[in-house]
Amino acid sequence: MEDHESPKYSALEMRMAFQERHHEKMQQELVDMERRLTTIEGRIATLQDQLKSQSGGEEADQF
Repeated sequence: MEDHESPKYSALEMRMAFQERHHEKMQQELVDMERRLTTIEGRIATLQDQLKSQSGGEEADQF
């Protein structure tokens, strides 16, 4: 039962480890993108509020 020591098994283990690391990186990238999106949405809301206050709230209501 020394079969699990074969080069094929080792290559599979390495490939699996690579895939797991890639998956972790993609998850972290998604978290970072969501954080940036939330920040951008906040900035947009702030700009809309500023526009409303500057224009008297008439033109900005179309957003």
